Amino acid sequence: KKHTLTGTVLSTSGTQLKLLDRGSVRIVEITAATTIHDNGVIVLISALKTGERVRVTATETQSLIVASRIDVLALVKTKAGNLPSAFKSAVSQVGRTSVVLIVTSGQRVTIGLSASTKVMVRKHSVPVAWLFAGPTADVSVQASASPSALQIDFHPASKTFTGDIASIAGQQMVLDIGSAGKRTVDLPVATVTDEGNASDVQALQAGLHVKVDGFVLPNGTEAALSAAITHPSVRISGTVTSAGGSGVSILRTTGQ
Repeated sequence: KKHTLTGTVLSTSGTQLKLLDRGSVRIVEITAATTIHDNGVIVLISALKTGERVRVTATETQSLIVASRIDVLALVKTKAGNLPSAFKSAVSQVGRTSVVLIVTSGQRVTIGLSASTKVMVRKHSVPVAWLFAGPTADVSVQASASPSALQIDFHPASKTFTGDIASIAGQQMVLDIGSAGKRTVDLPVATVTDEGNASDVQALQAGLHVKVDGFVLPNGTEAALSAAITHPSVRISGTVTSAGGSGVSILRTTGQ
């Protein structure tokens, strides 16, 4: 039975290729008759790199998948200009220089982190330090025997807090959210608006009411992606006693 498999190289060992194909791991046997093509050049199995996309033409005999031809596929950027994800996975561990991904049940891949690794959360570029174990991620890599991450689209659970700013210093503020207490909020990447108008972190001042959208870091800090300032409306009924310049004086009879 003939097969055509398209997937991501997980590893090679001797005469076997381990391939991630639509969430399943396939073991492909390489024989002396197998040809491996990379950009028009025939290469050895040892030239295949973790993270590369390949198309395998193979024959299934009993429980074995035997490759007759393997083609290394060129990476085609997405409409947004990004490289396609090599791994859609859950983040298992995060270290200073690498991240371990669970790409399918029982199969883990270690991906290097570098100064050029870009981490995105809902179209916001965030610090690599905001990665943590648990959420899922789509990872594009520089394929090699020890692949490194080019971009990680990280998907932590969203969290929204609304309250009054108790204090702010630099890129961090403390938000008073009433009976739920106070929360520390990190602001280095937050998009700030003031009554719907574009603003910046300098507009955040103690006493203002804000709605913060983001996610919670393992230490309990809220990583803010946006902070929206709202000003409570005031209604006053009464008699105008004077008017001038930019204000009026009202003898209030009722109001809130």
